[in-house]
Amino acid sequence: MLQRFVLLVALMATLVGRMLAGEGDPPPVPAPAASASTDAFPRAVSHKPYTDALRAFCDERKITVTEHGGSLVKLLLIGGAQVPNAGAILQLAQQTLDGYEIWSGQQEIFARRKPSAEEAYHLVVFKNDADYIALIDYLRAHALMPAPEGEDLAKKVSGFPRPRVMFSKNALVSAFPDNWAIYSTSCLALDAFYLRYSDKRGPAWIREGMAAEMQRLQCKGQIRCTTIAYEENKESPVDNWPRDVANMIARHDANLISASDAMHRALGSLAGVHYRQMWSLLAFVRQNCGTKKGPDNKFYRLLLTTAAGTDSESAVKSVLGASDPALTDGWWAWAREAK
Repeated sequence: MLQRFVLLVALMATLVGRMLAGEGDPPPVPAPAASASTDAFPRAVSHKPYTDALRAFCDERKITVTEHGGSLVKLLLIGGAQVPNAGAILQLAQQTLDGYEIWSGQQEIFARRKPSAEEAYHLVVFKNDADYIALIDYLRAHALMPAPEGEDLAKKVSGFPRPRVMFSKNALVSAFPDNWAIYSTSCLALDAFYLRYSDKRGPAWIREGMAAEMQRLQCKGQIRCTTIAYEENKESPVDNWPRDVANMIARHDANLISASDAMHRALGSLAGVHYRQMWSLLAFVRQNCGTKKGPDNKFYRLLLTTAAGTDSESAVKSVLGASDPALTDGWWAWAREAK
């Protein structure tokens, strides 16, 4: 069944921004022809089906497309969309990719020094909501998005990703441009990595944990963009995630989950209290993996093992030699001191 995910953005004390994180898994990626740009991976993941469709759509409707950025990350402003600082958005996107390269051993798996034209990440912002909705119909008419099952969430919420492309409404980007830039780039980078190996996205705790952690590191501890179930979130915003998780552990909160549980949680109907623990676990595991250069980098091995289809528990045990209950004990001991 179609999974219903959205990005909810906290604006002051109110949850206002909504962004669809995906309609199930992305469409299958066709096997690429052999080329120098894809020789290190089983198959290529290109933005071109979606950016070509976007430009054709805009040409037909005479909608302007303003492009910023370089060869790796591009910001496309559609129909006169405005963002607070295009340069800052692109810089944060690049820093996110550079950070992931460091975490995974600097092997150019997220950001090649000389990327091919098809490997660029695209952050797309629509000024006009009607154009955004019309694009969704256009993509569906060209078999680039599935038809909705029940409520049409893609049209209702504020954005959605396709391989290497994030489509968003202007209002969402204007509210938290920095967090949006980091979150969007992170999701696109992780999705592109996993789609090189299968037709599915990576484990939720890795995908979401990395996006949250990079926001925390670059946005003064503030994590504003998250993916949770579409149903209305009744929780108040949490400003300090490390402290929140540490306090839960200290009081033996009834909502605490084990590491194994966190690794297997799906995003559908996921409570924020569990989402924050998924992030915390990812931060703990990544820190313990270190940043050794080359293919023996432990975090790279974790990504590669899960991309090959190994479940997260087995992958973590293989890479770090840890499993529950000792893994949870170690994580909680670390989290208590991480606030």
